[in-house]
Amino acid sequence: MLALLCVLSCTKTPKITTVTFDSNGGSFLDGTTSLVLTGQVGSSLEKPADPVWDIAHTFQGWEPELPAVFPENNTIYKAVWSEVAVTVTFDAAGGTFTDGKPIAEITGLAGSPMAVPANPAWDEYHIFKGWEPELSATFPEKDATYTAQWEVIMGKVTFNARGGKFADGSSVLVLEGIPGTAIEVPANPTWADNKFVSWDWTKPVSVFPEKDAEITVGAIWNSMDIEFTTKFGSAKFKVVRVPAGTYKVGSPESEPAHHSMM
Repeated sequence: MLALLCVLSCTKTPKITTVTFDSNGGSFLDGTTSLVLTGQVGSSLEKPADPVWDIAHTFQGWEPELPAVFPENNTIYKAVWSEVAVTVTFDAAGGTFTDGKPIAEITGLAGSPMAVPANPAWDEYHIFKGWEPELSATFPEKDATYTAQWEVIMGKVTFNARGGKFADGSSVLVLEGIPGTAIEVPANPTWADNKFVSWDWTKPVSVFPEKDAEITVGAIWNSMDIEFTTKFGSAKFKVVRVPAGTYKVGSPESEPAHHSMM
């Protein structure tokens, strides 16, 4: 009897402890922010699935470090997070920002509101149209670069071969360029049995005009001799191609050998 009483009195009651997991800003899969587990001291501790927060926070582990078994005392473990900071680069792509620089950078947490810098500027011939890729209201998940998009106001010069052809087989060649920049005159057109002389510039022009001041120039070709032979004799005439592409017949270089009809 005494032995039985000793066994009953000497047997220790298992110690139970409580472990609390605090997501510390995040949440668990069930949407709760804390999770409580109870178990016997020394028994296996099965940790829960990692909590989640947002794209700006990455779960790093628990503090204090999580043991493999239930601890001796009730313990609270807090989730440890690292912040995801991203850098967004704005490339003015030819223009400049208000500080005179061609590049602007901002840094913030992924998913947090993003304050975009003031639009860059270039000159009167470049109109800012936006960013590529399209901006969002928040910082992206990783570093990104946005490039300014510009509408370019172009001046135009049209070269008309006036009967001739350019190297690509066309008779009209249109060049565009930013007003004030140098015009690269195309290779001279060609025309069988004719020699290119020059372009009929109204006045010498070396740079592209303003947007609404298009310039058109035409080819000038050399004169050519045409000899007519009839039963009255032969004569040689000067045929000159004038800018409009028509023909002008000049005086014969020699009189016909015969003037009377047979």
